[in-house]
Amino acid sequence: MSASLGLVLLALMTDLEAHAPLSLAVGLIVEELGIGALTGISLALIAWRLLRRSQQEGWELPRWSQLTLPGLALLCFALAQALGGSGFIAAFVGGLLTGHLLGKQKHHLLEASEELGSLFSVVTWLVFGALVIPAAWSYFSPSIWLYALLSLTLARMLPVYLSLLGTRLNNETRLFIGWFGPRGLATIVFGVIIMDTELQARNTLLATAICTVLLSVILHGLSANPWAAHLGRKNVRHVQRGFVIDCFSVLLVVPGALDASAKVRHLYL
Repeated sequence: MSASLGLVLLALMTDLEAHAPLSLAVGLIVEELGIGALTGISLALIAWRLLRRSQQEGWELPRWSQLTLPGLALLCFALAQALGGSGFIAAFVGGLLTGHLLGKQKHHLLEASEELGSLFSVVTWLVFGALVIPAAWSYFSPSIWLYALLSLTLARMLPVYLSLLGTRLNNETRLFIGWFGPRGLATIVFGVIIMDTELQARNTLLATAICTVLLSVILHGLSANPWAAHLGRKNVRHVQRGFVIDCFSVLLVVPGALDASAKVRHLYL
């Protein structure tokens, strides 16, 4: 959700940067926002009505129904762009409204969408590793490497850690949540948006984004399984110890149960 909102805001800000004067830029942004939102709402309502009609008349085949939501997302984007609006906003608004209208039915329709999204994700990472990183490698300066490392550690982990101070989570769990999270797909999309704009220091922004994604893939990929396994074993021991303490509390008040305490101690402690 936050990545989608960030995507919308970035698309609007690039339009603001590309057009002058300010009043014209604001007008164009409002126009793109309105066209995109209206396109998403209109297509979502049409798709919902067609789905209901096809189900009532028995026109729908389970195999082809799985393509409904991916097709709707692509149609929202393409039509809004053709009309002069923002395709990202159209897809975002259309997806929100469609999910609300479909209710529980959306889970069935999203099965194929999730698999298709996973396929596109793999293709994205393949292209990123094979083409983007070699082309951007010469732009990676020491300051960019340092900023990328700080963005994955201090800039992310510290705010997450502070936001979790009021919870019952221990320090390691707070650090775990703060460390894992960035993957890079949203960052890649952000980079594509600004690639064709005339922003100042565009190459520096792109190089920083690519370097951050590269570090995230390597560092998070290497540390994910070991840390998750360690934290899982630690939580299991904590749950078992809490279970034993509860058992001892019961043994103290249940007549005839004290004889079993030795066996419980031997099994769990």
